[in-house]
Amino acid sequence: NPRDMLQLAEWLVVSGDSTGLPVVKVSNKFAAGDPAESGTRDLTLHVLFESSNGLRLIGEIQLHDPVLYQLGVKMHRLERVRRLAAVVGRRYVENLADEDCDHAEYRALLEEDSADHH
Repeated sequence: NPRDMLQLAEWLVVSGDSTGLPVVKVSNKFAAGDPAESGTRDLTLHVLFESSNGLRLIGEIQLHDPVLYQLGVKMHRLERVRRLAAVVGRRYVENLADEDCDHAEYRALLEEDSADHH
């Protein structure tokens, strides 16, 4: 529930000094542009942890909507499959070019693809 997420985020910001984890930054990825470009939708709170020996670390607390989180997990899996398919396709084209160097169009495609990835 978005209202619960906002209430929790507000509580964390307001009570940061009393919890020992003051919020130093809030990233609202619900307000971001295209979810395909920016990743999953969440509200991220960056908190400062200071130990008794002076060690300082920034950590993050992510607040997710359960439905959008599961969708993000599925999108991440699909992106991994898409990248794998691109690599497999590239290797297939490389093998064609290696096996049959008379096919100039395959070699040109390989060179074009290689230039795009550098």
